[in-house]
Amino acid sequence: MTVADALPASFTATAMSGSGWDLHGRNRDVHDRECLAAGASYPPITLTVDVAADAPPFPTNTVTVSGGNEASM
Repeated sequence: MTVADALPASFTATAMSGSGWDLHGRNRDVHDRECLAAGASYPPITLTVDVAADAPPFPTNTVTVSGGNEASM
């Protein structure tokens, strides 16, 4: 599974953390190769950002999740 965060132009990523994730701060992408059991959840991902002084009061932040194909048994 891949999680990608497209930060608004007024935000700059400064740090990212998450237990069990393969973090790529430059691209703000994270990857996890383990299958998720039914009813379970992945650990949280924390992204720290600097906010520009001229940032809009209510910016829109878009995060996408891809992958996560189901394995047949």
